[in-house]
Amino acid sequence: MATLNSLFTDFLSNIEPDEDTRAEAIDAHEPVREWLANHKTFGAVHVETFLAGSYRRRTSVTPIKDVDIVVVCAMNAYDPRDPKKLLTKLKAALDDNRKYKTRTTPRRRSIQIELSNIDMDIVPTVAPSGTDHPLLIPDRDVTQWFPTHPKGHITWTQNLNAATKAHENDKGRFVPLVKMARWWKYERLRGKRHPKGHMMELMAGYYHDSLARDWADVFIAWVERTTTALAPYRQTVSMPSFSDPGLSGQTIKTGMEQVDFNRFYDELQATFPLAMRARDLATTDLTASAKIWRQIFGDKFPLPGDDARKLAAPSVLTRPDIRQAPTFG
Repeated sequence: MATLNSLFTDFLSNIEPDEDTRAEAIDAHEPVREWLANHKTFGAVHVETFLAGSYRRRTSVTPIKDVDIVVVCAMNAYDPRDPKKLLTKLKAALDDNRKYKTRTTPRRRSIQIELSNIDMDIVPTVAPSGTDHPLLIPDRDVTQWFPTHPKGHITWTQNLNAATKAHENDKGRFVPLVKMARWWKYERLRGKRHPKGHMMELMAGYYHDSLARDWADVFIAWVERTTTALAPYRQTVSMPSFSDPGLSGQTIKTGMEQVDFNRFYDELQATFPLAMRARDLATTDLTASAKIWRQIFGDKFPLPGDDARKLAAPSVLTRPDIRQAPTFG
């Protein structure tokens, strides 16, 4: 018999990238990583490549649109006066491959490869203290190197998810919350660029309730905590920033204009009474409750009796841990 919690479990499966999509991502990133590691000239400065971003942290939702690949280079590739030199060297190595030559585009801190179904951002870095510590990333526009710590962000996500486990076999609540938050943004702010997925993940990290267990409670607690924490910025027409989870003492700006933030905040605030009503209604009329949840999450949220599992991807609740992602180097 369906319950609100089981409907949420099916919903999470429905927004999970399916196996075909994951296979496409693997088919995209593994060859380019091998190419750089074995390139006739770039291979001399290549130390390691690893995956980063939401794909690596397992917080992405369907479809997977992009994969971030961090390329760690030897310190002899570091030129403090000319960060663009490493970006140029990376692009030249990618352009040596006929598959990528017409598909590469220089970005501010990366080289983007646009394939038919997925984009890859190839990010060159150097590791002054080793690959498990903060890296330096070249910035083309301002001609500077900036610290970044993608592995630190991965660890942050893993630790937050571990802290939301009720027992050893529990898969945690944080990563699924990030997926719910991202899907909420997709449905309720359809077509809007901001807030980006990274910002949704940061807000989930800083405003979630680690003790909430039922899925409706997990989501509602996040909505309430987020709107409460961000209310002063909405009232004073100002913008929040967030502590960088990988770099102590550093902050991350939202990248939003005020109109973007106001739109996001107002929509999230309007979601709260809807979600409360839907949760309360579930005890007497599960179908009516599910229909309200559909106003929040769209038709990926199933109705009682839907054969949701037939089309669903393997859930984040049952897939292997993100630590099993490979490293090239």
